[in-house]
Amino acid sequence: MSDDAAAWTALVDTLEPWMSPDWLKNAREHGGTHPWMRLVLVVDAHDRLCKPDATEKIAMTMSDLADGHDTGQAAGWRAIAEHARDERIDVIANLVDNAPPLLTPDLMEFFERSVEPSAHIRP
Repeated sequence: MSDDAAAWTALVDTLEPWMSPDWLKNAREHGGTHPWMRLVLVVDAHDRLCKPDATEKIAMTMSDLADGHDTGQAAGWRAIAEHARDERIDVIANLVDNAPPLLTPDLMEFFERSVEPSAHIRP
């Protein structure tokens, strides 16, 4: 297994708990050999990870519902939401840190643009 393939596999394994079965199937079957597919997959993963997941949404809602009625429960649900958010942000950072060596320079430009849409605008 090449270094790129091993790095891709490691990244996919890290993202597995966060991505859909369809995403994982494509990542495992095509991401290792098709650079454009790899780009689409990392852009899609970043996009998905930038939104709160179900655990965060449920915990935030439960915190809101408990707010004013049960301070302890509200705080507990807030803690769950914050923990889930922090885990998700760590995965985003890992993705952003580990994507560059997996993409060619021309594809990396597209990834950077998707992560920071205004990054390609030069004064």
